[in-house]
Amino acid sequence: MYTQDQIITAMPAAGYTVVLGAAGSGKTAAALKRAAFFAAKPEQPRVLLVTWNRLLASLLLTQSAKETLPRRLTVEGFPDFALRSLKYYGAIAGTGRILDAHRRAALIRQALQKCQAAHPEEPLFFMPSQFYDEEIRIMQQTDLCYGTHAADDSGSGYQKRLRRCTEEVRRNYQEIRTFGGWRFDAEDLPALLCRAASGTKTPLRYQHIIADDAQDFSPAMLHALFGALAPEGSMTLFADPAQRITGSRYHWQDAGLPVGAVYELSGSRTFPADIRHFLAAIRSGDETAESAEMPALRLYADEAHELADTAELAVRLSRSAPAAVLCRSTKDLLRVREQMLKNGHESVILHGDTAAGVREPAVYLSTYRDARGLEFAHVLLPFLSAEKLPHPAALLRARTAAEAVANERSLFYCAASRAAESLHLSASGVPSQMLPEGVRALEVISE
Repeated sequence: MYTQDQIITAMPAAGYTVVLGAAGSGKTAAALKRAAFFAAKPEQPRVLLVTWNRLLASLLLTQSAKETLPRRLTVEGFPDFALRSLKYYGAIAGTGRILDAHRRAALIRQALQKCQAAHPEEPLFFMPSQFYDEEIRIMQQTDLCYGTHAADDSGSGYQKRLRRCTEEVRRNYQEIRTFGGWRFDAEDLPALLCRAASGTKTPLRYQHIIADDAQDFSPAMLHALFGALAPEGSMTLFADPAQRITGSRYHWQDAGLPVGAVYELSGSRTFPADIRHFLAAIRSGDETAESAEMPALRLYADEAHELADTAELAVRLSRSAPAAVLCRSTKDLLRVREQMLKNGHESVILHGDTAAGVREPAVYLSTYRDARGLEFAHVLLPFLSAEKLPHPAALLRARTAAEAVANERSLFYCAASRAAESLHLSASGVPSQMLPEGVRALEVISE
């Protein structure tokens, strides 16, 4: 176990290093300090600190940080790094725009409708478009750096059918996207950057690259970053495998890069006892863990009452500190927003492309996935029923039920660990089996 100071100064200044740390261990602070430590060297090396998205980068780049960080230090989300690098290489000059996530979802819906019309006898084509959005995303993230999807004939007959259907939806999506003038979306960037970097005679080089929340970087993303590293430079990944939110279909450790050493960060944020015990139970996968000092579960007879109370509680908590309502699905997140508007209250939706971080007391809304790396004084996790957690689409996508539960547990852990002071749980009907046994019986509210 190593302290932050040891991580910053004592680790090798060359080669490929991994630093592991649990939620609240100070990984992000250590990553920023290590990047600033290198950038302040007399030789003024070029240093890159890269995060998962623009939102996390904006949280690091507070006004005070902008004024004090060395000029040779670049802090940005991976999509911005990829776009800037591709423009440097000339790989996207004149190729049109990069499709954003909202338009991407709309075009995938169109592609799925085309498949439904062509194959009305195939029930898999009548699954929600969000299902295929995620499946296509996984395909893009597991593309080799040469841009081809690795064929996979494993799995059951159902899995093979699902793979064929997904490939057809993807082909239709790419055709519709190209016809509309978009050659790429953000999920294409890692593989595209790998190809661009390997073919240039003037590569963009950094002496030191530090990646925060690296557990969710795909192998192609890591290869793209490694390709930007100077021959004698260092690359440091700060990661918590328990917080992986991208599932187990691909793994950041499968990138095949030459890991020289693995360190573990010893520091830890002091969670309240109930949150600490709750996180430990989720992380271990022990649903029958001791129930002492765990957050209470508010159990409702119907979702209408749960939704109304969640919105009201979020507003009340936000009067003195940032409060977040985190939902497993975007659909539920929008329901909370509509309820708040109905009550005359505003809220802030946070997602990966958001440039403004969590600054003032307010109600923030996000999905489990987009909440990674954030911290709020109060976190509300509603809709923890057996019908919604594990998410039905996740059960269908996974190769096995065990894989689905493991993926969902990582997401749930990530969401719960965003709470600094209080964690509020609620469900309607039958509570999820992913909740520790003691939590489900702590409090029952009948409406």
